[in-house]
Amino acid sequence: MTAQLMKSLTEDGIYDISDAMREKLDSFAAGFASEEETAAAISETFKETGYCVDPHTAVAVSVCRKYYAKSGDSAKCVIVSTASPFKFESAVMSAIGEKTDLPDLEMADKLAEVIGVNVPAAVSSLRDAPVLHDIVCGTDEMEKTVRNFLGI
Repeated sequence: MTAQLMKSLTEDGIYDISDAMREKLDSFAAGFASEEETAAAISETFKETGYCVDPHTAVAVSVCRKYYAKSGDSAKCVIVSTASPFKFESAVMSAIGEKTDLPDLEMADKLAEVIGVNVPAAVSSLRDAPVLHDIVCGTDEMEKTVRNFLGI
């Protein structure tokens, strides 16, 4: 059924579920969070629990909090963290009130210090990794730069 619905969406721009599927949606809730709400969720979660969430997880936290406020539901909620705050150092550091003007790996070190965890090995390994690409360009130069890179 999912494959058919996705095919319809791709080919016709329509994702139309059946009445039987629609009936099951009464136990389904969805939402979104603005950038400000996402930053607030990062900050509040860290202040309240000492756990630092990434922006993706913060969206889930924000949506869950809004759901509880709107519905009055008090059932337990499990949010599965989807990424590392080290993938979004600048956004996370800003949300928790820390400086964001450090070079990336220094910011990783500062984030680790502030939240009390080690820098992940995947991030730390970048310290010794060779620089493969060092071309920087503005958006107005992007097409030309890519063409040059590709030799076309």
